[in-house]
Amino acid sequence: MKMSFNNPGYITTGFNTEVPLLVQLYMIAEIEALSELDSDKVDYFQVFRLKRKLIGSEIHQEITIEQENPPRQHTTYFPFSDAVNCTVFCIDAEEYHTYMLSDAPTHKYNI
Repeated sequence: MKMSFNNPGYITTGFNTEVPLLVQLYMIAEIEALSELDSDKVDYFQVFRLKRKLIGSEIHQEITIEQENPPRQHTTYFPFSDAVNCTVFCIDAEEYHTYMLSDAPTHKYNI
């Protein structure tokens, strides 16, 4: 399924808590750039792989955005002392798109 991400965006609590605001803004800008592309070039499921990298003596945030169909991948680095390691999914559901951590904590409930 191909989508345009040309709709309202939402974030989960985990995404908001774990991903620094500067990184969130970069990711949102990347998704907004996708919304300008032809929908045949944009998969509904985008994956952001965030890694903390030491380049020289500076800590950098590495952000790789990838999609499966059509295959596409792009990596960016920028100096950022609060860099994080995690994976974020951004899924377009036609009416809206959502940013969420790939490995949200699970909770067990006694019923």
